[in-house]
Order: sequence, then structure tokens, then C-alpha cells
Amino acid sequence: MAKYYTQDQFFRALRKEIKGKSEGGGLFTFEGSKYIVHSGCWTITYDTQTPPVITSYYSAQDCARMYARFVNRDGLRFHIYRKTLFSGIKHLLGMQDIIIGDPEFDAAFVIKANKPEQAKALFSDQKLRDLITAQQMVNIRTRFDAADFTGGFGDKSDELHFEVPGGFWEVEPLKGLFLLFEEMLLQLVRIGSAYEVDPAIPTDLPPADSLLRPARQSAEMNPDQLPRPADKPQAS
Repeated sequence: MAKYYTQDQFFRALRKEIKGKSEGGGLFTFEGSKYIVHSGCWTITYDTQTPPVITSYYSAQDCARMYARFVNRDGLRFHIYRKTLFSGIKHLLGMQDIIIGDPEFDAAFVIKANKPEQAKALFSDQKLRDLITAQQMVNIRTRFDAADFTGGFGDKSDELHFEVPGGFWEVEPLKGLFLLFEEMLLQLVRIGSAYEVDPAIPTDLPPADSLLRPARQSAEMNPDQLPRPADKPQAS
């Protein structure tokens, strides 16, 4: 297993595995540093930060984060994390929301969502489940914070967000996390829960659709089966 003693060494090794760019930080610390990967219309960012509030889950050590903004089509919200003794008690109390139907995956992870069928469709992707299972620490959710989001869609965009205590000093796990984010964003598009558009750039969307849920019925199309912008018929 390769060891990296500086941030620059680590990011140079990572760049050989997944194309991206590094920003900020110091020579011997990851604090304030970022590694940014562009995947299609999405920007996926990895960084570390010291949590503003120390809790039973977070100590004073840095937290590793990965995040990517996307335009949410149907308002799907979910949170997936590895099962622990405490989360097992929650399950006994009826607090685990979603069962995917893969016994090994269901035994390892807790999934909560506001749209059960969409969540099941999201995690029906075997490649996505394999990428999640390969991560030692998993804590991924969709979140919305209007103060953080500016650009084309503003408060109508969400963020796919990963955060765990500590950081990454091995290339393969971090590479796998970037691949996980890429696959999850693509799967959100496949199941109709996200648009394949850059959330920072205004884009014409089907008129019968709203960004979070169908706004009204349309004579031309079923609002529950709306095409992505890329699928719109071309003008003749």
C-alpha cells in the first residue's frame, strides 16, 4: 500500500487514476484543500473541514466531504449510512424506512427516503450497490441549503452530500467514492429524479414539469413520464 506524506503527493497519485484538479491547502495538510472532478454536466468536489459543532458523531478531527449539486426533478430525499448497533435499535423501533430486497445490502445499510419506490429504483442498480459496499464508511444524503446554492437554478437545486470523520490518504477508496458519485447521479437521471443539466446554467425544461414535482397536467404529455431535456424531440 502506497504511503503519501504530503497533500501534493496524494493528489498527484489520485490524478493518475481519475482526472481532476486540486485547489488550496498547504503542503503538509489537507485543510482548505479541494480535489474537483468534472463528470458530464456535474462538478464533484472532495474536501476536508473541521466540523463547526462537536457532537457524539464528530470529534475535533477533520471531516472528509464530497458533494455535487444537481437539479432535482421530483423532490426525492434520501439518506444512506452503514448500519450500527444504534441504527439496528432504530430498525427494531420501526425507524428504518426502505428495504431494497438485496439481503446482504439491507443487512449492511440503513436507507431512509421520502419516496420509497424511487429510492428502491435508485438502489436497484447493482453497480451502484457494489460501489457503496466497497466504501468502509458510508454517509450519503441529499440536502438543500439555499444559502449555499447560487447560479442558474438557485434554490431549485439540491446537493448530493457525503461526510464522515477523518480523511482519505489512500487513492483507491477516494477514487471509488468519485465513481460512486458519478454512478449515483446517472442513476438519479435514469429513474427520473434528476435532470441531466448543469445546475449553474439556466436551461429550458419541459413546460409541464416543475423542478421538484409536476406543476400541472398537460395535454401534450403525462407529467409523471416527462422526458429529460436531452430527450426532447428535435424540431423538424
